Amino acid sequence: MQNTKATSRFFLRGSLLGIVLFLINLGLGKLALLYQWNLWLHLEGVAEFLLLLITVICFVIGTLLTERRLAAENMNRTEEDRPS
Repeated sequence: MQNTKATSRFFLRGSLLGIVLFLINLGLGKLALLYQWNLWLHLEGVAEFLLLLITVICFVIGTLLTERRLAAENMNRTEEDRPS
């Protein structure tokens, strides 16, 4: 169960990193449009979509692993609470 917790945290932190990178990219794109900058760092099109896709996939995997761990903990808790 500890391995599931570490794995779910890994994926959730990965999704948080992806969201931060996506928002930074979004801000850079808006600034590039506003000030007519030519940024080589700004992601466009397919790269931006893939970043968002990987972020969503990491979030879903992390959430499902967390739900599975919590369900197993609740099942163990209810089995311990049952009278013998």
